[in-house]
Amino acid sequence: MELIFRPGLSTAKTVSDVSGRGVRMDIVKSHIEKLNGLIDIQTAPGVGTEFRMRLPLTLAIIDGMIIKLSGQTFIIPMSSIAEIVRIKAVDLGRIQGKRILLLRLKCCWSVIRCL
Repeated sequence: MELIFRPGLSTAKTVSDVSGRGVRMDIVKSHIEKLNGLIDIQTAPGVGTEFRMRLPLTLAIIDGMIIKLSGQTFIIPMSSIAEIVRIKAVDLGRIQGKRILLLRLKCCWSVIRCL
């Protein structure tokens, strides 16, 4: 049964450059394994074949920060967040009519304000 996961395997009678290969099960298995999962095959002649995929529960439960923006809700994984900063009104400014956040530039605030 493991032959189905070999690269280039096809059960089609004719194979061309653009058709006859179907879903490449070697790629499917590779992606499942990258997620620390398993894929198992069970088959019975005349009955059918069953593919069972097992993925870690941690894929469904991740730490994230909920962000609401323009009426839409997003969840950003905490592993993608480098820093969270609490800002004050004094940290906000405008340059050429656009709102900006001054972060770690306190020494330059008077210069920017003069622009």
